[in-house]
Amino acid sequence: MRRSIAVVLIGLVGAGCAGEGPDSVAERFWTAAQARDMETVEALSVESESTKLNFENKDNAIDEFELGDSFEEDGETLVPTSLTSSGGDQSLEFDFQTVMVRSDGAWKVDLEATGNRMIRAVLGASMEEIGQAIGEGMKEAMEGIAEGMAEGMREMGEAMGEAMGEALEESVEEAPAPEPSAE
Repeated sequence: MRRSIAVVLIGLVGAGCAGEGPDSVAERFWTAAQARDMETVEALSVESESTKLNFENKDNAIDEFELGDSFEEDGETLVPTSLTSSGGDQSLEFDFQTVMVRSDGAWKVDLEATGNRMIRAVLGASMEEIGQAIGEGMKEAMEGIAEGMAEGMREMGEAMGEAMGEALEESVEEAPAPEPSAE
């Protein structure tokens, strides 16, 4: 009985890894990353010494992810990936490609290449947000300037009206009274 259970488990593990395509491995990888299951993340990926994505850090929470169908481009197998990540008070949405490679006959996530694509996507998303913030700030500043100028012009018009009224009153008071006509 133990032997048959062991054979079934070995068969399931082998079928689950070696027979899986890049789409299902990417799905399992991002599900594990979202759950902070580092053991599964490591089992489904290859990494270099210089790259290790830190999914355990609570500041790097993966709220949602969505994957497209894998495709080949320039000799790489890519899985379109949309990720929503929150950290602190902010949430960030960005799109990139999860890079898949064959390692020991099974599909795995190339952490270095995927990490590089994520960084470029985050920087792009951040730059877009910065641009929008600057645009909004400029719009608000220009609206403030326009309101300030309108208020200044209105006050200047009122002041000029008052000054002209006072000048007119003074000139009327200083003007000699008309002499009665001799008819």
